[in-house]
This record gives sequence, C-alpha cells and structure tokens, in this order.
Amino acid sequence: MREFDQEWFSSGPMDYEFKQYVLLAKVKRLRGFVQRGLIWPVIEELEYQLDFLYRFKYEKETLDDKMMIAKDIDFVNFRIIYERPDECISEQMEVLHRICNEAIDIFEDVYMDARLVWREIEPMIKMTWVPKKQVFINKGFVAMIHNKKQVYVYSFDKPKTMGEDWRSFKMELVESFEWTDGSISNLHDRLCTEGNELFARIDYTTEYPFEDAIYPVAKSILYSSLTRDFAK
Repeated sequence: MREFDQEWFSSGPMDYEFKQYVLLAKVKRLRGFVQRGLIWPVIEELEYQLDFLYRFKYEKETLDDKMMIAKDIDFVNFRIIYERPDECISEQMEVLHRICNEAIDIFEDVYMDARLVWREIEPMIKMTWVPKKQVFINKGFVAMIHNKKQVYVYSFDKPKTMGEDWRSFKMELVESFEWTDGSISNLHDRLCTEGNELFARIDYTTEYPFEDAIYPVAKSILYSSLTRDFAK
C-alpha cells in the first residue's frame, strides 16, 4: 500500500504562488510517469488526491452556504438574495480554495491521460483458460507471459462474494522463469494436481512496464472473468 501525502496542500506558506509552484511540480512528476508508462502509481495517487480535494471543496462550500445571510428580496423572481460577509473569509482559506479548484482540474486531466493508456493496454492482453474453461469458479493459477520471454506465475484465491473488488483480490507470486515452447503445459501439469484448480494463460506483447502497467490491467481482466464467466 503506497503512502500519499496531503502536505503539499495543507503545509507550508499559505501563499498562492508558492502553492501553485508545488502543485505544478507534482503534476510534472506525474505526467513524467504517464509518459514512461508507469500508469498505476499515477492512478492510485490521483484517486487519493482527488478524493481528498473533493471532500475539502464540498466542506468549504457547505460552510460558505451556512455563513450566507439574507440581504434583500427580489420581488420580480420571488426569491431571497443572500450575501457572504467579507469578514467571514480568511485569506488562507481563499488561497486553499483557489488551489483546490486548480488542482482538481489539472489532476482530472492527468488521470484521464493515465486511463487512456490503461484502455490502450487492455486489448493487448489476451487471456485463455488451460486446457479449457471450467464450469465452476475456484482457486487457481495464472501465467503471465511477457513478450514471449519471461513468465510470471501467480496463485489466486476464489473471489469473495461480498466486499471485494479486483484491487483487493488476493494474488501471490509463485515463481518466474524464461518462456519456452511447452513450458505453460508443463507448468499446468505441475501445479494443478487436485484437478479442479483454474489455470489461466495471459499473453501480451508490449513495451509497457510490467509491475506498474501490465500487471494491474491483467489482474483486473482476470478478476472480471472470474466473477462473470463462472458458476458460483
């Protein structure tokens, strides 16, 4: 589990130019990750940051509404006109609110760029069941074949019926080795000794990094198939 900070937003001088500089430095780092194909760290961090900023924005605007006072009546449209007293607005809070709005706009753009790469990777990943797809869901193994060079083998548990998604779906690395003709069939025979285990083969050919791009996409595809394509 990665640790993400809020200090860039809440700490340091409450100065707009300073906060904007820190924000742009963070965005530059995240865009650099996307350009190198390291999309999963970006997606995780931005989901955390955006959740925090959305909550700040909501609480700030809710508080603003509570501080509004009735000023006049618009008899034409039959509505009360409200205003917020200037003395209720702190300079620090206005800086944070301004930076919050800018950060949300920029982070959402970077997040969409990372998601576009995710969607670009998805059709590159081909999953098949070895020797064939079984009827009932169970625990099992998946062999991820990286550019027909390296094989990463993971075990997985039977997905839970409640309170789980693909992110929390448990997979553990069993082994890795160089790919050769026949290696996957031999692997299946060696690992699936009980006869009812599932065995998936995932092939892909791409230069995107494995851990921070291919693996999370492949994991989500595997989990979707397990929860959708099998009898419980």
